[in-house]
Amino acid sequence: MPPQRPAIGKDTAPDSWLIALSKNKGTALRSLLAALLNALHTYQHDWSLPTHRRGTLGGMDAATELAWTYLQRVLRW
Repeated sequence: MPPQRPAIGKDTAPDSWLIALSKNKGTALRSLLAALLNALHTYQHDWSLPTHRRGTLGGMDAATELAWTYLQRVLRW
């Protein structure tokens, strides 16, 4: 059996994204736009809440003392 050599020919290298778009414009363009929209998606409903309500503070950033709003709602003797 002869030693394996790198393939040389027309279909050995993957097409660039520009060539792939020109080959099948409809589906490739839609999938590219969908991927871009998914990448740009920010969870806006989460950003309306302050960070301590979103649960994004943790470790050294987390408050060790009780929050001011909690202290207002809980009666202390």
